[in-house]
Amino acid sequence: MPNRPHPNNRIYAESIRRFYLDQGLSLRKISSLMLRDYGIRIAHTTIVKILRDLGIDTSKSGSGGMRTAVCPCCGRSHKVHRSRYTMSQGRCGPAGPHRPWAHYCDEVCWRVHLEEKCKGQQAARRMVEDIIGKLLPPEARCHFVDGNSSNVIRRNIKVYTSTLGHLAEHRRMENGST
Repeated sequence: MPNRPHPNNRIYAESIRRFYLDQGLSLRKISSLMLRDYGIRIAHTTIVKILRDLGIDTSKSGSGGMRTAVCPCCGRSHKVHRSRYTMSQGRCGPAGPHRPWAHYCDEVCWRVHLEEKCKGQQAARRMVEDIIGKLLPPEARCHFVDGNSSNVIRRNIKVYTSTLGHLAEHRRMENGST
């Protein structure tokens, strides 16, 4: 006896389409959201089948796996894999400072971004070293309170003794706590 589609699959198809296309979620995440939101367990293969029935290409090599992004350095449109595009956009809003690589169209634009970012970091380190009168250890990190690395003034810079402390500060900032 052939497998018949579950009668409620049509009801959930729009949610699955929205999760996959609009929010760019993975099949695993869609499966867990369907369980959380609707109380149904749905296999990855069933999700793929529903998406294909809707006419959505789910292959990684096909057009379903690609999105169009704009390079912030040169302004060109370019194609990126769906997962990388989603990573650059962030799950809860615009791209953050920790996922910038997915924006740039090529290595040259990424290097231009890094050089600009590093200028502020290097200037901040030099300023702090001049103030304290000795070199900072290599593991020390300068953090810009306002998020602008070109704003190299004393009250805008915090120094962390490790990368872990610096990342913890960014997590606190993302969560909205001060």
